[in-house]
Amino acid sequence: MGIPSGKTGLEKLRAVWNADPKGVSLDLLRIGTGLIWALNLLFILDPANLYFPTFRAVAESYASQTLGGPAISNFVAAHALPFAWLIAIATAYLAVAFFLGITTRLASLVGLVSSVFYFLTQFYMTFMIPGGTDVGAHPLYLLLYLVLFIGGAGKYLSADSLLWVGETRFPRLTRWFFTPPPSPLPPREGTSAPVVKGPSPTSRARRRFTLWSLIAVASFSLLLVGAGLAERASEAPLAPVPTKVNIVDIQYHLAYPGGASTGGFGPSYQDGCFICAQHVPPGSVAQEELMLTNNQSTTTQTIESLSVSAPFTLVSGPPLPSSVPAGDMWMPIVELGTPQVPGNYVVYVNFTVT
Repeated sequence: MGIPSGKTGLEKLRAVWNADPKGVSLDLLRIGTGLIWALNLLFILDPANLYFPTFRAVAESYASQTLGGPAISNFVAAHALPFAWLIAIATAYLAVAFFLGITTRLASLVGLVSSVFYFLTQFYMTFMIPGGTDVGAHPLYLLLYLVLFIGGAGKYLSADSLLWVGETRFPRLTRWFFTPPPSPLPPREGTSAPVVKGPSPTSRARRRFTLWSLIAVASFSLLLVGAGLAERASEAPLAPVPTKVNIVDIQYHLAYPGGASTGGFGPSYQDGCFICAQHVPPGSVAQEELMLTNNQSTTTQTIESLSVSAPFTLVSGPPLPSSVPAGDMWMPIVELGTPQVPGNYVVYVNFTVT
């Protein structure tokens, strides 16, 4: 697909867009995916997030949320440091690969595998019935990577096309890593491999210089990321393995008639609790005092039912239904059965309100 010479960069981009708007749209989607992964990398590098010190505890907290049982989460937690580095490096790679368009197809496969892993280990955090709100982001990520891989993202605004200088020796293998440029010529005589027309010697030298410049920039960026991660890891050692069930927060989900998310008690996750954070032995009973304030309605609100999401259970609670007049506060005491696996947990409390 030729682009007339003598045009400015904006004019060339407009010409490519007019010739192949779907291809350019895919590459804009690829660049946006790279920016999202770059933001994910910031969460890893932010010292306030304590990525390395808390990695083991976070992995263990997913044990009860993993589809098929806790084996995967427990294995990751038992090898916390290698997996922490693996995820950090994969995040940096995906950010650079998608943004610059280097090994786009390989990056799509890596992203696909990582989203499958995250989806399995966080399955019951999203598929909660009752209490769930959506299926989470990872099914959308899976669809995104399939579209980028099958649709051939990386043809434009990328370094992948620069790697296809002249005829490639291993076209089938190369296509698993890089996206070929548009408009390949018919196969060579006697072969089934596609032939990509090589540029002129001057253009070829310019492309190779540009390619190696991009690779140098990407390599330098990865080195900086690695140095930053090493520095953060050396500043704070890995946190010890939790020996108790640590309730770090309690979040509410209030279901109103007609599927509404707001009412007399306000939006979901409103109000609070007392003794929200506590540390108890696994399998024991934790006592909590909840709190809901009817401060957004002039009528009485009625709590019809109350439940908690797995892996916690409701051992005992207040008599229901319970009426809360306008302006009053409802402060029931509940007893929660805790999971057998130590770790850090958020307790999700579900209310039905009329």
